[in-house]
Amino acid sequence: SPVDTAPPVDTAPPVDTAPPVDTAPPVDTAPPVDTAPPVDTGRLIDTGPPVDTGCGSLDTDGDGYPDCSDTCPFLWNDGLDQTADTDGDGVANACDQCLWADDNIDPDGDGIPSFCDVCPDDPNVDDTDGDGILDCLDSCVDIWNPGGAQADPDGDGYGGPCDICPFGDDDIDGDGDGTPDACDPTP
Repeated sequence: SPVDTAPPVDTAPPVDTAPPVDTAPPVDTAPPVDTAPPVDTGRLIDTGPPVDTGCGSLDTDGDGYPDCSDTCPFLWNDGLDQTADTDGDGVANACDQCLWADDNIDPDGDGIPSFCDVCPDDPNVDDTDGDGILDCLDSCVDIWNPGGAQADPDGDGYGGPCDICPFGDDDIDGDGDGTPDACDPTP
């Protein structure tokens, strides 16, 4: 029998030994650039520490302005215009309680300017009867009468359960018997 002397034939697929090629796009590790336009808040922005006025360094509110030159020494207002005073009352907008009226007018002395005070002639903000109506606006201070029970049809200042004479003035009592004349059979 004849002997085959031909070399054996390898039928296995060829193996690629080259390193793989990365086809993914490169990753950008640089921080993003903000291209949004700046927002105009209408207020001046502080770009640095205030100028030393030589009046001291006490800064109660910690806003970087010494109390002696701070328009609002007890309210942090760094970054706000320290001089803007829209209503011209001498109180800077940043700490103005009543922006469109004079903060200095406060006849009842409660610290709330009259124009913004619901009870401008009464320094108390009590609600004696707990009905949710401040005493200065309550038509019946000692008796609970919320909402609609505040009605005072005769305009005498007494409403709902406190109005002794609902169709007459409770304060007019000619004979002093405690019954208003409009409801008293013997005034």
